[in-house]
Amino acid sequence: AYNSLQLMNPSGTTIYNGSQVTTFAITSNANPDLQWETKKTFDVGVDGQFFGGRLNVTMDYYMSTTSKMLYNYTVPVPPFTYGTLLANIGEMTNNGFEFAIGGDIIKTKDFSFTANLNAAFQKNKLSKLSGTYKGQELSTAPHIEISGVYDTSGLSSGRGTTYLIEGEPVGTFFVPKFSHFDETGNYVLEDLNGDGKIDTETEGGDRYIAGQAIPKVTGALNLGFKYKNWDLTAQFNGAFGHKIMNGTGLTFMNMNMINAYNVMSAAPTGGNGNGIYGVIVSDYWLEKGDYVHFEYLTLGYNFNMKNVKAIQNLRLALSCNNIATFTGYSGMSPMINSSALSGAAQGLGVDDKRLYPLQRTFSLQLNVTF
Repeated sequence: AYNSLQLMNPSGTTIYNGSQVTTFAITSNANPDLQWETKKTFDVGVDGQFFGGRLNVTMDYYMSTTSKMLYNYTVPVPPFTYGTLLANIGEMTNNGFEFAIGGDIIKTKDFSFTANLNAAFQKNKLSKLSGTYKGQELSTAPHIEISGVYDTSGLSSGRGTTYLIEGEPVGTFFVPKFSHFDETGNYVLEDLNGDGKIDTETEGGDRYIAGQAIPKVTGALNLGFKYKNWDLTAQFNGAFGHKIMNGTGLTFMNMNMINAYNVMSAAPTGGNGNGIYGVIVSDYWLEKGDYVHFEYLTLGYNFNMKNVKAIQNLRLALSCNNIATFTGYSGMSPMINSSALSGAAQGLGVDDKRLYPLQRTFSLQLNVTF
């Protein structure tokens, strides 16, 4: 509401005709051309059943383009009356392939086995952030920070990790490149632009595109077994093709923190064998985020109630949630925020000291139908 209008807000007070009055100032530019963002999607799919319905297959391919994306641009004053303008300039594309396959693998009188697998492959690209509005070139910084490593890390600058970059996926890691630890355990970074100095600021020249935070592939597997009155169900899910910035390791592997905080047990022998000193955001702490998570397992038994008039069905089941996670990621869990933009620690692709561990829970269930 009111985003297309020039607005004014109270900005202070002044003396007019001997009395104190409130002054007003312009706080937004008018943009009568402001529109809703537009999304165009093409999708083609195939559904099939085989072997008398025992095998089901679904496949979908899609392409979508979101145009007229809204963004607040910095503009000159004059000709504008305020320093920012909300305008429809950006464009983003998504394309991918999704499939699901499942069915009755084994089906006999006393035993059955069903399985259902689904997977989604997605490619995302932030096509455009810059453009022209009424003859005025509107552009953003080449790299717009959306998350980073903050707070107790001791960093005063160069903290950003994940960015919006034209021509790249949303949530691209743009970080310095680690070379080695020196003899005192301090980081040595590569001089990527060859100017003889290391500048790790966002536009400093010694950063590079090191991967993306959003998974390229996600999937799930559901399994079901039944033998006479017994049944067993299990679910797995996973994500692949993305990376995670281990901000927790970055902070608590720093031996300079030991007087104020605990450090990890590997900190004294990390780096060159004599510990790691200092806190530097770099690809040293960037890890593959691939994982397979064993989400739950349920074992149930359905009692025979044919001779009991008062009860139609009686079922007893034991369930376990968050059984195990299979991953190469060294942090507490690879299942961090990988979809939302927050602009702060624990944002997109960042594991930074705010991740509460998953709890393995057990539950006993009794279902009675009268």
